[in-house]
Amino acid sequence: MLVIDAGATRTRAAVASVSGQVLGTGLAGPANSYAVGQLRSLESLGKAISQALKKSDSKASQIRTAVIGSAGVDYDESGAAPIAKSLKRNLPFARVLVKADALIALEGALAGDAGVVIVCGTGSIVLGKDSDGSIVKIGGWGPLMGDEGSAQWVGREALRRAALAADGTGPRTVLVQRLLRKYKLRSFDRIIDAVYKHPMTPAELGSLAPIVTSAAQEDHDRVARDIFCVGGEALASQAAQAAARLKLRQPKISYQGSMFNTGPLLLKPLRSRLHRVAPQARLMAPAFPPIAGAFLLALQTTRADHFESALEKFREGCDV
Repeated sequence: MLVIDAGATRTRAAVASVSGQVLGTGLAGPANSYAVGQLRSLESLGKAISQALKKSDSKASQIRTAVIGSAGVDYDESGAAPIAKSLKRNLPFARVLVKADALIALEGALAGDAGVVIVCGTGSIVLGKDSDGSIVKIGGWGPLMGDEGSAQWVGREALRRAALAADGTGPRTVLVQRLLRKYKLRSFDRIIDAVYKHPMTPAELGSLAPIVTSAAQEDHDRVARDIFCVGGEALASQAAQAAARLKLRQPKISYQGSMFNTGPLLLKPLRSRLHRVAPQARLMAPAFPPIAGAFLLALQTTRADHFESALEKFREGCDV
């Protein structure tokens, strides 16, 4: 079987057996059609799949099940058709399932159980599932309307708050100097050229997030830390709302995505806010990564049992 995690920053693919043995993996660029366009997203998919097949010494005709979680697909599977058509053309004998990347993140984080996942990487979204399989989405409105706590949101907030500081209408912050160094400028007035000369992509905005992380961790900058605080609290409120809509009494809430590599910067305010708005909730570390969630969905299409041991074996062998 072939499983794929096609995100906004990179695309991961793996060919694996039903027992969880990983036979080959592939890695390519972004595959979010909203951000990079349909053509480039399909190119990234093709590259990752080709690598995984080659490393596994497999042919496309041998694949019987393919599951992809894509950042270009919504939770109701809108946007899935072009991807499914492309995969069907290249995997002629495979049963193809195209899902939202947030859904495979949910399945992986909670190992298939009911609950809520907060996905926060280049963008952000909250997805919840009850025991009947009903799905609720909160957030995920993209860079213009939401994506709180995400890398691109943090980058955008850094630019906004640094501008306020430069004008003297906001508190001082080391973000001004750090952004000047980033863009090799002497005056903050000139940052307008760097920001507006061409539209900044989500990835370019997201590339500013490490600057904010460093300012918060190394300089203990109050403005930088507050950006993470606001983002974490917003994500907690979204998770609590998802649990409430699904009427989950003691919800399991987990998380996935690169922004959680910042550790307590994001998790501490998230945990604190969640305790206030959903005291019955249990925040837990993810059981498995998103691509393992795709593997779990692939397993569910077979008659295989012992999912837990297969998932663990898959995680041990998957290096993407």
